[in-house]
Amino acid sequence: MDFVQCPNCGSVVEIPQEAVGPMRTDPWNVIGCDECGVVFDYDDDEVQHSPESSNPW
Repeated sequence: MDFVQCPNCGSVVEIPQEAVGPMRTDPWNVIGCDECGVVFDYDDDEVQHSPESSNPW
Protein backbone atom coordinates (compact mmCIF):
# COMPACT_ATOMS: atom_id res chain seq x y z
CA MET A 1 0.00 0.00 0.00
CA ASP A 2 1.31 3.45 -0.93
CA PHE A 3 0.14 6.40 1.14
CA VAL A 4 0.73 9.96 2.27
CA GLN A 5 -0.35 11.66 5.46
CA CYS A 6 -2.96 14.40 5.32
CA PRO A 7 -1.31 17.76 6.14
CA ASN A 8 -4.50 18.90 7.88
CA CYS A 9 -5.46 16.03 10.18
CA GLY A 10 -2.55 13.56 9.83
CA SER A 11 -4.71 10.68 8.61
CA VAL A 12 -3.23 8.08 6.27
CA VAL A 13 -4.49 8.62 2.71
CA GLU A 14 -3.99 5.65 0.40
CA ILE A 15 -2.54 6.40 -3.02
CA PRO A 16 -3.77 4.20 -5.88
CA GLN A 17 -1.11 2.07 -7.61
CA GLU A 18 -1.66 3.85 -10.92
CA ALA A 19 -0.74 7.17 -9.24
CA VAL A 20 2.81 6.12 -8.31
CA GLY A 21 5.89 5.39 -10.38
CA PRO A 22 6.46 5.01 -14.09
CA MET A 23 2.96 3.64 -14.76
CA ARG A 24 1.32 6.80 -13.34
CA THR A 25 -1.70 7.84 -15.39
CA ASP A 26 -2.40 11.24 -13.80
CA PRO A 27 0.21 14.01 -14.26
CA TRP A 28 -0.79 15.71 -10.97
CA ASN A 29 -0.24 14.48 -7.42
CA VAL A 30 -3.53 15.62 -5.89
CA ILE A 31 -5.68 13.60 -3.51
CA GLY A 32 -8.47 14.13 -0.99
CA CYS A 33 -8.63 13.04 2.64
CA ASP A 34 -11.69 10.96 3.54
CA GLU A 35 -11.43 11.97 7.21
CA CYS A 36 -11.44 15.77 7.01
CA GLY A 37 -12.26 16.46 3.35
CA VAL A 38 -9.14 18.48 2.56
CA VAL A 39 -7.82 18.14 -1.00
CA PHE A 40 -4.04 18.52 -1.18
CA ASP A 41 -1.08 17.95 -3.43
CA TYR A 42 1.97 15.89 -2.53
CA ASP A 43 5.45 15.27 -3.89
CA ASP A 44 6.62 11.84 -5.04
CA ASP A 45 9.21 11.80 -2.25
CA GLU A 46 6.41 12.12 0.36
CA VAL A 47 4.80 8.83 -0.70
CA GLN A 48 5.44 6.06 1.81
CA HIS A 49 5.06 2.33 1.27
CA SER A 50 3.68 -0.18 3.72
CA PRO A 51 3.20 -3.91 3.06
CA GLU A 52 -0.42 -4.96 2.74
CA SER A 53 -1.77 -6.29 6.01
CA SER A 54 -2.77 -9.93 5.98
CA ASN A 55 -4.82 -9.40 9.13
CA PRO A 56 -8.53 -9.69 8.13
CA TRP A 57 -9.73 -7.44 10.99
